[in-house]
Amino acid sequence: MEFTIDARALLAGVMKVYPTLNQEVTIDALKGFKFELGKGDVRGLIISGTDLTYSVKHGIKEGTGGLKILDTEPVPFVVGATVIKNMLEVLDGELHITRGSNTLSIKTQGSKFNLMIAQADIYPQLPIPSGKDFLEVDRKAFEAVMRRIVPFRSLDSTRYTMEGIYFEDNKAMSSDGHRMAIEKIGWAFPHCLLPAEILQKFLAGMDSKSEAPLRVINEKNAVFIIDGTTVYTIKKIEGEFPDILQVLPTRNEGNFRIKYQCSASFKKDVFLNALSKLRITNYQKCRRVAVKFTPFGATLSCENPEIGQSVVEVAGQTKGEVTFGINVDYLMQAIKVFDGENITLEAASRLDPIVIREGDYQHVIMPLRI
Repeated sequence: MEFTIDARALLAGVMKVYPTLNQEVTIDALKGFKFELGKGDVRGLIISGTDLTYSVKHGIKEGTGGLKILDTEPVPFVVGATVIKNMLEVLDGELHITRGSNTLSIKTQGSKFNLMIAQADIYPQLPIPSGKDFLEVDRKAFEAVMRRIVPFRSLDSTRYTMEGIYFEDNKAMSSDGHRMAIEKIGWAFPHCLLPAEILQKFLAGMDSKSEAPLRVINEKNAVFIIDGTTVYTIKKIEGEFPDILQVLPTRNEGNFRIKYQCSASFKKDVFLNALSKLRITNYQKCRRVAVKFTPFGATLSCENPEIGQSVVEVAGQTKGEVTFGINVDYLMQAIKVFDGENITLEAASRLDPIVIREGDYQHVIMPLRI
């Protein structure tokens, strides 16, 4: 195998695959990336990486990034991921790369490097989709939904099913047991439970400049997401996601949107500013804030026996009167992912979950005793 390519283009390709590198993996082969020549639609160079949970196969078509195949003998190889990344970060211009029996020769601007390589047969066989049927998903919409859903999954590894994002029919949801994020999505995403950490890696590597839809293929054990010449494979989490909707006191049949009898709408920035003021007395010692809906908005208060009490009035439009306790950090984190200028809080009683909603997105937080 012999080819020339611009150093920046090769580095960009390596960085597409680099998030699959897992420092905790003990299998030596998984500390490297596989290089091979592509055929058919992707005639050029293919770079692959995997940690057996997340796999990325990125293709660089001949003619892109100065890639020119000089020797088409299909002899793939594996090279250390960190070594090739660190080298490419300091190189510029055209690279002349030749595969030897045990080394990879890289020549550029009067310099030459020989890197140790391994035979490709030590590398695990990456999964490939068995079918060709795919679902098209708008990338901007998918990115927006994940930005609102992913941050609220559980970080507790003993509750591994709650470390994932659950897709069911036209809904995406996450929960850490204290709060939950639910959003109606505009496409019938495959029924599956995917690791939130891996979805974050995918979003970071996705081509945000492209307007083309993502193509999603659902298989028994994995979901494949095709983005141009890059194929991402995400292994599904085995197990059942808890029925988080059952904690809600009422919901319309056939519609996941929750409706409570008490509600209050506020300017997002004004409400966040009021919550920030409360942190003067609830910082570190107490995360509990009492929220009371009044005819003219809400009264927010908290009390710290060692510091004192804070009371803040917030103007808003309300329906019904109710008082409940809530974790101020959870409330602020939830409000910050909303895009609009206004937010609406809904509550049924001091013992029922509190709902913050905007359009098709809803965030649910369990109450605290007051």
